[in-house]
Amino acid sequence: MALVQKIGHVNYNPVILNYYRLQNNLQSFTPLRKDWADQMWSATDKTEEGRVNTRNEVYAYFRESSYLVIPEYSSQYQWGPYAFYRYHEDIVNFLNSSEAPRFVVRRVLHDVHGSRVLLIQREAEEGGEGIPLKLPFGPKPDPVGKDPYVGLPTDKGLTPDPSVKIR
Repeated sequence: MALVQKIGHVNYNPVILNYYRLQNNLQSFTPLRKDWADQMWSATDKTEEGRVNTRNEVYAYFRESSYLVIPEYSSQYQWGPYAFYRYHEDIVNFLNSSEAPRFVVRRVLHDVHGSRVLLIQREAEEGGEGIPLKLPFGPKPDPVGKDPYVGLPTDKGLTPDPSVKIR
């Protein structure tokens, strides 16, 4: 399966995700990790080099991953002390630039604190499914307005299969 990366504040553990994929007869995936994957979670690196490396790591995820999980709004990136969150505006600027690939939203997932995250896929690989990612990507508006992703599959109402045992 194509490379997948999580770009957000919740740890979508690839081992657990692959476990459930295999339990449902789905192909496993390989998470994308580059040279700065661990350091971008540093709470102490406030150097310009750290900023550039974090930015380049995230840009590579957008360019090379087939699927990504991102917060619905950029304001959801402000929940941590780590370099990844500290430089969230670089992510926003890139995603809104002509340098970034275009994406479609394939699924809306409900996350912690009432927030939503989006499973996005590069438009060039989507095969006619999904809704284009709403641009410009930015903070949650007030008022929120009409949901641009109405009609997409969601995790609401899904219940775990009781026959699946976790050890």
